[in-house]
Amino acid sequence: MDNQDIISYLVSFFDIYLIVKCSILNKTFYRMCGRMYKPLMRQNFNLIPKEDGISYRKKYLRLHDLSNLASNIDHPGTLKELFFKTSLRMRKNEIPREIRLLTNLTELYMVNNKIPCIPPCIKKLVSLTILDLCMNCIEELPVELFRLTNLCELTLYENRIRHIPVEITLLTNLTNISFSQNQLTHIPDYLSSLTQLRYLDVAYNQLDKIPQCVRPMLSLCHIYLTGNKITSINGEFQHLSELYMLELSENHIETINNFQCHSTELAIIELHDNRIQCVTVDVDHFTYLDLSHNLINPMSFHITQPLHITVLLLRECNLTIIPEIIYQMYNLKGLYFDGNQIHTISSEISNLTDLEILNMDNNYISSMEHLMFCARLSSLFLSNNQITIIPPEIENCTRLRYLILNKNRISSLPHTFWKLTNLEYLQLANNQLFF
Repeated sequence: MDNQDIISYLVSFFDIYLIVKCSILNKTFYRMCGRMYKPLMRQNFNLIPKEDGISYRKKYLRLHDLSNLASNIDHPGTLKELFFKTSLRMRKNEIPREIRLLTNLTELYMVNNKIPCIPPCIKKLVSLTILDLCMNCIEELPVELFRLTNLCELTLYENRIRHIPVEITLLTNLTNISFSQNQLTHIPDYLSSLTQLRYLDVAYNQLDKIPQCVRPMLSLCHIYLTGNKITSINGEFQHLSELYMLELSENHIETINNFQCHSTELAIIELHDNRIQCVTVDVDHFTYLDLSHNLINPMSFHITQPLHITVLLLRECNLTIIPEIIYQMYNLKGLYFDGNQIHTISSEISNLTDLEILNMDNNYISSMEHLMFCARLSSLFLSNNQITIIPPEIENCTRLRYLILNKNRISSLPHTFWKLTNLEYLQLANNQLFF
């Protein structure tokens, strides 16, 4: 079987995904597998010959030099997807004008190059549905970009963009936008006209308030506002009935005052690494709340619908007591209080009958007595506390698999300890054990 037969065999029986990145692809190969886009199956490319610059490192075909793009593709209009990644060599780091020939291209990825601008010829790629130009040096978005009205996903994170042009409203089919890690100081209100948008990522910019455009964007499911300079929440999310995940971590928020959202889909709220002291949340259905690395006042911690929460993180919040409302979270499965200044655990913790994971590392707890009635516990982390005794009632925790008690003052183990037959991982380092 000669080289051409081998390639024909592969194309006939395996789906080959053109992540096009070869030195100079020979025309024979393009005639065979450029005729249509096919996803990659994890096959062995060792049979593909290395001559003519074909490489199969990491099982992908790669095009490192675009200077002769047109002359090396017999039928460029037949390509459906093009993937350029990591330090592509181009004339003056520009997208080549020859790319206009790829008129049937539906997905274009030019990730992690040094592209300074998007050329006007981009408008020729009228079939594009996905455009990924992240990790480049783009500062402005040309008008021609917004003629690609079939675009569904536009990814431009980690560039140098300062402004979103009004022409973006022409991209009415957009469902996903990522502008994270740019230099935006404002998200314009006209973005609200993108009524199909479900994913909005403007994290790590220079926003000082939540974009008002999100209020009427009822299709939004994921909002990422992490790493900005936002100071407050004022009802912007109240009517987003499809919202699933809200990310507001690493901002300057000090108070969560009557936070409301009527989405029955909302599951995850991320608010860690802010300056939050007071919390009032009125949300019906969310299940995951992360308020770690804040300055929470336990007397000002109010959640009107605590029953739905299954995971709560309050790590390193300078808490000296566990807020009372937590003992009413009867469906809680994961509770993380590590890195606080808590001395005691109330007997009310036995109300949390579904609790499976409890992390209270690095506190000042001296007794674990009341934890012994949380019969569903599978993971218990109590390192670096002041525990002296493991109660005999630990035998109640028959599902315990991970028990971490390093850096305490434990001198002995109860006789019932050996009934923990499901225990898989035990740490008792730096105690005072004597057998």
